[in-house]
Amino acid sequence: MESYKKLAAKVEYQMAKNEQKVLVVTSVSENEGKSTVAANLAITLAEQSKRVLLVDGDIRRPSQFLIFGMEPKEENELGEYLRGNGSLADVMVPCTRKHMLFMGGKNCYSSSTEMLNSESFFKLMAACRKFVDYVIIDTPLAGIIGDA
Repeated sequence: MESYKKLAAKVEYQMAKNEQKVLVVTSVSENEGKSTVAANLAITLAEQSKRVLLVDGDIRRPSQFLIFGMEPKEENELGEYLRGNGSLADVMVPCTRKHMLFMGGKNCYSSSTEMLNSESFFKLMAACRKFVDYVIIDTPLAGIIGDA
């Protein structure tokens, strides 16, 4: 827990210094702990009363819903939103933690590269910046897929 508090303090400092709100967490290969780091960093910031949006950007193989024990509905799927179905209110759902929101899903989308590189995703991230203090994106592996 102390390690994540230190990490959160460093992240907060650097992001404030550079006037940034979005942090991407990625790794090169599997089982390096990127999803765990993204989740714990989001939790730590939320525990400090920061409004945090955790985005499971790995829509090819989502995992954050498992970490938080969530059962996203079809209308809450990030992939469906990027396909043009739904609204921001549908896709940004309250998490099990106070001050924390979740965006992602449990369905797998094989066209994830195109979906995440779409104008819809960039507009979505711009809108999210207005609602929260931090957006933390858990991405797919950078060494395998171009989604990150």
